[in-house]
Amino acid sequence: MAASGARRAHDAQRGDEDGKRTGVLRHGMVFALFGAGLLLWSARCVMRNVPVAQHAGPVAAVIVTACGAISLLVGVWCFLRV
Repeated sequence: MAASGARRAHDAQRGDEDGKRTGVLRHGMVFALFGAGLLLWSARCVMRNVPVAQHAGPVAAVIVTACGAISLLVGVWCFLRV
């Protein structure tokens, strides 16, 4: 009886770890896709010499690019934690 109880506790703990991994992977995917999309969009705007937002100057393009790069790095960091 004690062995089966210990096994259930071990399986429950492993299930919690799997849930954490799934959450980290999900968050990493969201951050990576958002960051990559933001970088591609801002690069396209800069290459076409179009503002990234209505009535925005070149500083906005730098801010958007930095946010995209940070988001992509956070996504990669999440993937490395798994």
